[in-house]
Amino acid sequence: MLDTKELRIGNYIQYLPMEFKRVDKGTDIDMLSVKDAMPIELCEDVLVKCGFVNSGKEGTTCYYRHLDTSICIVKERDRYSFRYTDKIGDFTLRNNVIVPIEYLHQLQNLHYFITGKELDIAM
Repeated sequence: MLDTKELRIGNYIQYLPMEFKRVDKGTDIDMLSVKDAMPIELCEDVLVKCGFVNSGKEGTTCYYRHLDTSICIVKERDRYSFRYTDKIGDFTLRNNVIVPIEYLHQLQNLHYFITGKELDIAM
């Protein structure tokens, strides 16, 4: 189910049967009918459209890294998590942000929070 409180301008959502729409203004969120709209579930195809590449696999765990940032998406079984690694000088803080995510708008929001920039998506 889509929680409109999680949406912000620029997020993508899905209308039935497979129509994707970008939220362009605040009134789009206010007028959004939750029964007509659904979040876009993460999958490899969506991650590729967002600039992520498959960077390896260990057992049942797949790793997708973003080409322009230190953001990594990890798929363990059928669950995704957002991981961000930062550097301070030569010291790397590994996995200092780990958040379970399911949907594209959550990825967009976390990307914006970390980088201050919108996530480029080739929808």
